[in-house]
Amino acid sequence: MSLLEKAIRDGVEKEKCAISVLKTTRKMKHDLLILKTENSGGIIPCEWVVLVADESSNWFFGTAYSFNDEDSSLHVMIPDNQDPSFEGDIPLDHM
Repeated sequence: MSLLEKAIRDGVEKEKCAISVLKTTRKMKHDLLILKTENSGGIIPCEWVVLVADESSNWFFGTAYSFNDEDSSLHVMIPDNQDPSFEGDIPLDHM
């Protein structure tokens, strides 16, 4: 099950959460359903500042411009789309 499908599954807004701030509201679920409907192929537009590590454990600030729900990856540009030194798809690390 994809992250988006988990976030909009039946009954998610009724679940109890130890951290009440993280509880999914009916409006959040509705907004996610609209995003899923309007964006085919599981690509959800976004603009998030992210930290990306390379193979040598060097960390870089970047900007994610879309989330691919099918393979749980972010399309990232480092540092951003103004003058990127890197552009590519980065898999999410679910820690």
